[in-house]
Amino acid sequence: MAEQPKAIGNYKVISLLARGGMGAVYKALHPVLKRHVVIKKLALKGRKEVIERFKREAKILLDCKDQRIVHMYDYFTEGRSHYIVMEFVDGMAVDVLIKHRRYLPAPLALYILREVCYALKYAHDRGIVHRDIKPANILISKEGEVKLTDFGIAAIESDEEEDLTREGMTLGTPSYMPPEQFKDAKHVDKRADIYALGVMLYEMVTGKRPFPGNFAPETIMMIQKGRYLPVKKLNPDVPRTVSRIIRRTINPNPRRRFQDVAQIIRMVERYLSRFDEAELRHTLSAMVLQPAIPEPEFRQRRRGGLVAALLTFGVLLLGGAGYAGWWTGFIQETVLTSRYGRLAVEVRVPVGVKEPEELFLKGVLFINDRNEIPPAPYPPLRFEFAREEGENLVFSSRPLYVAPGAYRLKLMVEHRVYWYSWEILPLSEGEHPPLLVDVGEVAERPLRVEGVARDALSDTRILEGVRFLVLLDGRWVPIDEVEAERLVTGRVWRFRAEAAGYYPEVFSLLIRPGQDELILSAALVPKPGRLVLSAPEGVRFLLDGKERVRAGGQDLGWVDLSAYRGGEGVWDLPSGRYEAMVRKGEEEARLVFLLPPEGEVRLSVREGESGLMLMKEE
Repeated sequence: MAEQPKAIGNYKVISLLARGGMGAVYKALHPVLKRHVVIKKLALKGRKEVIERFKREAKILLDCKDQRIVHMYDYFTEGRSHYIVMEFVDGMAVDVLIKHRRYLPAPLALYILREVCYALKYAHDRGIVHRDIKPANILISKEGEVKLTDFGIAAIESDEEEDLTREGMTLGTPSYMPPEQFKDAKHVDKRADIYALGVMLYEMVTGKRPFPGNFAPETIMMIQKGRYLPVKKLNPDVPRTVSRIIRRTINPNPRRRFQDVAQIIRMVERYLSRFDEAELRHTLSAMVLQPAIPEPEFRQRRRGGLVAALLTFGVLLLGGAGYAGWWTGFIQETVLTSRYGRLAVEVRVPVGVKEPEELFLKGVLFINDRNEIPPAPYPPLRFEFAREEGENLVFSSRPLYVAPGAYRLKLMVEHRVYWYSWEILPLSEGEHPPLLVDVGEVAERPLRVEGVARDALSDTRILEGVRFLVLLDGRWVPIDEVEAERLVTGRVWRFRAEAAGYYPEVFSLLIRPGQDELILSAALVPKPGRLVLSAPEGVRFLLDGKERVRAGGQDLGWVDLSAYRGGEGVWDLPSGRYEAMVRKGEEEARLVFLLPPEGEVRLSVREGESGLMLMKEE
């Protein structure tokens, strides 16, 4: 087996996540953002269509800027291998969650389905068909976020696909493919994804797939005829909404399916409106953190027994407000006082550390078993700004109702971590005042500064001649020459990014005491050069195939070339590489040239027997 690399490009490799015949997947550390990322490596040689499909996945991810789709950071080649750098989702895939739980409660399954539908709607609106929707490609983070990933065989409807997907080719995972995808994967549309959504929902609420996962003739026949065991035969508790969605999605005839995921979203939204979505997400988070937690409370209250009785009690007592009683803590505080304790935290932070909306505060609860200290099956504590009290800002957590017992709280306040161990007692045993945490003064600390410069026009990284400077004692000094003790938090600093051939960019900002790491991302505008063109009357002129191009100067205006019809034209343009094209009638000529910053290029056009000639004058 090949040895794990220590680094790939500028990324430090942490671990190998998976390896296969086509390459490998690594967990790594982003060199600038200092966050974990996933690096997909394609190592196949001589397979042009596979490489092109890998590039297409990168292009699709680059165009998809939706919070429910895994984000792409970078694409590059190193040696003979190709790499995609993507967001690392710390959690698990839905197929793994199903294996742990056997199946999911309908509210959670529909919550996941809705999030995937929103991701697909974003993709479908841009002409992208995923073609491989399945639980393994849906990731759930430890915060309960749902993310769609793996666009490796996705198609772009406006793209002819060249030879990537040939007529009659089959691509996808058999259990989730509609009949038309078996016949010809190249020409399927968004209704193929809608079909796969139905199969995935079926699997989430039953733990089983409606069809076997193979290409056997009998399997294909079942899929073509739409023969599968009704969902209620496997799980009688499945609500009618789930059954209706499955029937309308797993239909062998595309015209009888939902025609757009927006229709599914509307049905699911109506169903989920009766639940507290924050609790659904928190429950999903708890399942990811500890897959073996007991059945969620919202399922128990939809059955008979104690929870149903408590709901009835709440309805009688509050005239319909009992439903909210559970989630607001009313039932725990009044009826279940011996079975629940309350955790609430107040944090005092000195004024000036950060603005209230900028402060990072988070609490995570662990079970104190005196051994492994596993995560508790409860959502993280979330804080809100409560009030200003003297020289302090006070933040309060929403009360969290938990089973009595020994716990540890990991409280994160900016760069500090507090660990608290204590016993949470039942509510029946008296008052439970909030835990008070006084952060105290935050001393100034050394400020670490990193800079990245990109070309403002091409959005490509500038690798050579880039300098980041700081204003010290009235002069600009390179950051790497400044003593660590001079660059500290708690004051206003001015920074400057510069590179040869570009206008400099200046940043002036207040660095608060709790902000000890600064990432400067500068978009530098190329300095202009002058282009002069001399041509006979009637000649049209285009740059990079366009008649409207960026003008030179820091303001980046526009230049309209459509009015040019010969004579001498003079334009100030951003420096860089251009392809000039002149046309007259059916004749045209092209020339690639480099426009230097603060320099001049002269082009001339001549008419000869062989046609137009475009030349650069020396």
